[in-house]
Amino acid sequence: IAIGRIKNGKISSQEQVTLLKADGTAQKGKVVKLFGFKDLGRVEIQEASAGDIVGVAGFQIFKSEKLSLV
Repeated sequence: IAIGRIKNGKISSQEQVTLLKADGTAQKGKVVKLFGFKDLGRVEIQEASAGDIVGVAGFQIFKSEKLSLV
């Protein structure tokens, strides 16, 4: 699960996205599950928007890599 903040736009569970890797390559894929945070726990959500901190399942993401909508 990759955790990060959404800078702009929206993301939904099962949505097609592109992983922009640090080496300049791109990898297409799908958000398998999307998680939001409530209190000290993690809850599965269907959609999140700019400013939300989310967990995204379905990718192995390293520091400085980004997800972008297709």
